[in-house]
Amino acid sequence: MWSHYTNNHKGICVEYSDKLLSILEKTEGFFVSSKVEYSELPPYINFLEGMKSKIKKMMFNKQIEWKYEQEYRVILMSNNDTDFISIDSKLIKSVYIGSKASREIVGKTVFFCGKNDIDCYQGISLGKTYEVQFKMQKDGNFYMKS
Repeated sequence: MWSHYTNNHKGICVEYSDKLLSILEKTEGFFVSSKVEYSELPPYINFLEGMKSKIKKMMFNKQIEWKYEQEYRVILMSNNDTDFISIDSKLIKSVYIGSKASREIVGKTVFFCGKNDIDCYQGISLGKTYEVQFKMQKDGNFYMKS
């Protein structure tokens, strides 16, 4: 999923605590959460069915070839285009830095994680393969890109 969701390994991935979902379920605007279902055909949506059912069918279904992602989604509703939810840093388990992230992203991520006592892992591309390994970032360690 790194190539799809983090601009080809240039971004970060945040791993949250399981407790976050129960907090989001109590948040104003919480609508629905669920595992994504993967199918050969798009879901049938009847315009007479309820809004929640329609949205769940549209937002929680993907083509079968994406099944390996094992996605879980949360939908919150808002009337604004720029609403944000503040998440306590204690709910962040770890952060993974893509193997092609810029020095600026690596530096800021490592600083934030260190300041908040969050485990931080740096992605490292292995030679001429597609494989990426993640090494824990420790004080004073920096990984060289080839």
